[in-house]
This record gives sequence, structure tokens and C-alpha cells, in this order.
Amino acid sequence: MGHLAGGATVALTDDEQVTPAMQYRPGPGRVLLELPGGNADGDEPVEAAAARELLEETGYEAATLGPVMQTFLALYALHRRHP
Repeated sequence: MGHLAGGATVALTDDEQVTPAMQYRPGPGRVLLELPGGNADGDEPVEAAAARELLEETGYEAATLGPVMQTFLALYALHRRHP
């Protein structure tokens, strides 16, 4: 079984405003503000996935991008999240 990887971005505008994504989540049954992000496609680098998801979810394009940390999504998960 392969390992999944996903990226999340803490994106700031030039005037240092955070750019959250608005996503409907069926669990709570409402739209939530979240960090933009998602899974990497195939062999796509995590940084490229994070930049792609930022553009798709907010309309913003990253001028610079760099990893901050890596963590597992949940205690028993193999899915790694890169915020």
C-alpha cells in the first residue's frame, strides 16, 4: 500500500491577511473556513499540490512556497499532512 501525502497552506497576502478556503463539510453540515490544501496527485510533489490547491480553492497564486512541518493526519493513519 502506498502512502498518501497532502499539503495545506498558511497563505498570506501582501498586506499579511490570511487567505482561508471556504469548504462545505457534510459532518457538521455547514461551510467551514479551513486552510487551503489537499492530496498530491500520483507522484506530484507536495509543494506543487499545495500551490495547486491554493489556486483552486482561493484564486491566489503563491509567490513563494516552503515546507514548515510534516505530521500524520491521525494516530493510525499513513496519510501525511504537510502544513
